[in-house]
Amino acid sequence: MDPNSTYSLKIRLLGNPKKARKEIKYFCFEKVIDCDLTNYKDLVEAIVEEYPPRYLEVAHVQYYDDVLKIFPEVNSDQELMSMFEKHSQKKVVEMFIAYCDPAEPYKPITEYYSDVHIQPENNVDQDEDSYLRNPIPENEHVGIDEENTYLEKDHMPLNVVLFSDKEKDKDYIPEDESEDESLGGSECESENDLEIEEDEEVHEADHAPNVEYNKEDPPMTEGSTYPNMAEFKLALSQHAVKYEFEYNTEKSAPHRFRGYCKRKDEDNCPWRIHASTTDDLCTVVVKKPLQAIGSPTGLVICTDAGQAVMTGVKEVFPEAEHRECMFHLVSNFKKKFHGKVFDDHLWAAAYSWNPYVFDKHWVAMEAAKQAATAYIRKWHNRLWSKESVLDNMQGGLCNKQLGGVL
Repeated sequence: MDPNSTYSLKIRLLGNPKKARKEIKYFCFEKVIDCDLTNYKDLVEAIVEEYPPRYLEVAHVQYYDDVLKIFPEVNSDQELMSMFEKHSQKKVVEMFIAYCDPAEPYKPITEYYSDVHIQPENNVDQDEDSYLRNPIPENEHVGIDEENTYLEKDHMPLNVVLFSDKEKDKDYIPEDESEDESLGGSECESENDLEIEEDEEVHEADHAPNVEYNKEDPPMTEGSTYPNMAEFKLALSQHAVKYEFEYNTEKSAPHRFRGYCKRKDEDNCPWRIHASTTDDLCTVVVKKPLQAIGSPTGLVICTDAGQAVMTGVKEVFPEAEHRECMFHLVSNFKKKFHGKVFDDHLWAAAYSWNPYVFDKHWVAMEAAKQAATAYIRKWHNRLWSKESVLDNMQGGLCNKQLGGVL
């Protein structure tokens, strides 16, 4: 880039104030651009593509003018060029991008959002924000991070138990496997890797099967086959265009692919796709989630306990231990019940290690409001406390946390 036309944009991304979490004001990131090669439309589209808003929300752009102490809006190429001219000396621009509902009038930013935490002016706001907040936010309620405590020394490592029989999937690459090798053997290993990659390319080219399918409407049902991974991805893109939906990639490797609906969270969409190569390391086959993930001993699935998700988990993984996310439980609970007794005892019950302590907190809540505990029994009857997890353990390998499998 030309240093004379290069600018550093320090961008603060603000979500919809009615939907964003109250304790989070904004998300910060930086972007370096060349003002001679950038226009308003491309800049906004690049940011929206990298950090997508909610459904139908639109982006509003402002920046901070440190001379006039105001926040001008940017809606055109001319206003964008004016912004660059005002910062031609510093080459650094403080920008603000707010995602808002188009049906509501946009309220421009009128105060500077610094990175310093601002103490609430009164205790009312503080109490509202901290009601039923996790007292130990770095820990998960069911001991996900502490599950290694329960493992016996002879058990298999965590990164090799996704499939019940590893020998059936010799190309499995652990998610946390480091890509960097030691410096001593890096040159020799890189040469060997290059030879292997070349051999695989030749193998794929020489043995590519002749698989025919409808290129205008490629099928994505179980058992659908494609000549290779590259052609499968092209077919999946065409499938998404044909049926007018978008998907996100969860895992993309030379011999394996996983994807899910982009609106999984907004619409609770269960659509997922799993595909992997066959024994010839070339032909790609679409599989069911159960075939792709397997059902290893001690499989644990943690979800938000939505009715559709719970039904799916029960049908596809009947032997799995089903846990519920405490964050979602609390988010639903606080919409219906309020009181200091719940603030004192609900999270304490979740962190209880034995039945005696759990019952002590549970009885306190039940004595204050029986409707609250009855609500939890009816709508949140999955495992959500440490005590219930320990009581449910059978001594097996309980270490696979697969959030949102379906």
